[in-house]
Amino acid sequence: MSEVRIRGLTQEDINERRERFDQVLESRMRNEFGVKNPLVFEAFKKVDRRAFAPVGYRALSYHDRTIPLNSDASSTISQPSLVGAMIEHLQPTGTGRVLEIGTASGYNAALLSTCYDKVDTIEYDEEIAFQASHTLKVNGFNNVRVHVGDGAEGIPGDEGYDGIIVTAGAKFVPKPLLNQLKVDGRMVIPVGQTPYEQRLLQIEKNDDASVAMSEQLGVTFVPFMSEKGGWNKKDIKKAESSKEYAKELLEVICMYMGPQEIAEILAHVYENVARPRFSTKVFPYLYAE
Repeated sequence: MSEVRIRGLTQEDINERRERFDQVLESRMRNEFGVKNPLVFEAFKKVDRRAFAPVGYRALSYHDRTIPLNSDASSTISQPSLVGAMIEHLQPTGTGRVLEIGTASGYNAALLSTCYDKVDTIEYDEEIAFQASHTLKVNGFNNVRVHVGDGAEGIPGDEGYDGIIVTAGAKFVPKPLLNQLKVDGRMVIPVGQTPYEQRLLQIEKNDDASVAMSEQLGVTFVPFMSEKGGWNKKDIKKAESSKEYAKELLEVICMYMGPQEIAEILAHVYENVARPRFSTKVFPYLYAE
């Protein structure tokens, strides 16, 4: 007869799950996202995701998926492998300063704290920011400063940041963030034409203050709530209505067209309509007359 455990998981069980999770996560980051920087792998080994998860969701801590922080999932702990890929694109060296937009639980900031000397992180929700600050402190991440405010404004200062990472889907790249990025610094930010679908961008600032941008992959983050580069409640409501309409339209199209025809139309729209306008939407202030 097998033993039935009445009191749930033991510490040994938790340790085994975490060790297995670290192995699977490293394999996925290497094979699916091309992560190579040893600092990224070490960060995940040093930071216990369980310490940042809400009590009711701790069972999901060692799974490669998002975890909601509140009832409407307007704030989440991001998918670990994707966070690893984003940090990889910052190309951390173990020193310097990094700015995070979207503190949430503080988990991402904790990971960054092992890759940089100093971490500033901004959260627009005061209650969430307070909880994240407390969690970071009690777990010994003392090189992280949590700020409350509009992330699109960043934190102006003389030094600038070696890296800026945005963990919410923006409408375009906020100009203050680009101004606060050091020359040769890198920014990673999800940008999209709707609040719920984005392209992950890597942006590097050149000596002449121009930018080099590359698209990495399609992602889905919670909306970046801001009037300056983000979305407002009216935008989100409109997007939800458009999403339902698009779903109904797609169902009708699928009744009369084959997969090949649909693929050709979508490819044509992307190459001739969406893509040429993408840069002007990402950096509208660079193309203003």
